[in-house]
Amino acid sequence: MTDPSHTPTAPATTAPPSDFNLRPPADALPANATPAPSAPGTALQTGTGTPINASSLPGEDGHLSSTDAVIGAAIMLALAVAIFFIRGAVRTHLIAHRASPSAAGNAGWALFALLLSVSVLIVFGLLGGLWSILGFTIPLAVLIVVTAILFTLLYRTAAQGRARGRRPARR
Repeated sequence: MTDPSHTPTAPATTAPPSDFNLRPPADALPANATPAPSAPGTALQTGTGTPINASSLPGEDGHLSSTDAVIGAAIMLALAVAIFFIRGAVRTHLIAHRASPSAAGNAGWALFALLLSVSVLIVFGLLGGLWSILGFTIPLAVLIVVTAILFTLLYRTAAQGRARGRRPARR
């Protein structure tokens, strides 16, 4: 399928006709013209004079497509497994420093909730462009602050739990 407005410069016997023709865009500036500067708050101008609107950039639309949701869920599953191992490492660390297993477990789960909520904010904020939606950002920010305070309190309580008021174990 060739463009009818395209006329070959060489005879058809020398070079086979091409089905792939490149033409400049219809709104392209002539070679000797310079693009006019754009006014603030309007579309940006590229070198060819083609406007780029901020609403057409990827991730700025403020909604999550089904493909983004599946990719985000897969990333979150992998992060949840990694965070689960981190939770176990913190629990083991606290138990090694003479914390009770239940207090160490509570601190570990608080850390798991904190890291998972931060991961949700980052992953889905980046994939779906949800940073600007207050119904997404504010509740997650409140959850992050609450779980950070909870983790701090539970970690300090677990770290000081056995040392406070108890005799050291016999050797």
